[in-house]
Amino acid sequence: MMSDDVIETLGEGARWRARDVTYWCGPWPQVKKQIPDFQTRDFRSGDDTPANPYLNTVERIPRTQFEQPVPVGTVSKTYALAQHTAVGEKWLGRYPRSRNFD
Repeated sequence: MMSDDVIETLGEGARWRARDVTYWCGPWPQVKKQIPDFQTRDFRSGDDTPANPYLNTVERIPRTQFEQPVPVGTVSKTYALAQHTAVGEKWLGRYPRSRNFD
């Protein structure tokens, strides 16, 4: 039986858009700490340059003091960003018995 504080990586391997994917297994409160948050920012070539009027960038927010923001894509100004953890919370609200999953 798994502890309420422990998560494990599953032995499965996969790739998504040419990057390695890690699958985590365990209680949701611990698994969600591994899921990054994202934000949208103006798409511009420099701090003192005008923003593109049609595009934003999506950045991964650092999870530790040693990480930097990482741009991951461009989107339209009308793009609505859904946080991965918020989607997980909504799913678990609908299926509450799935608090431990793999």
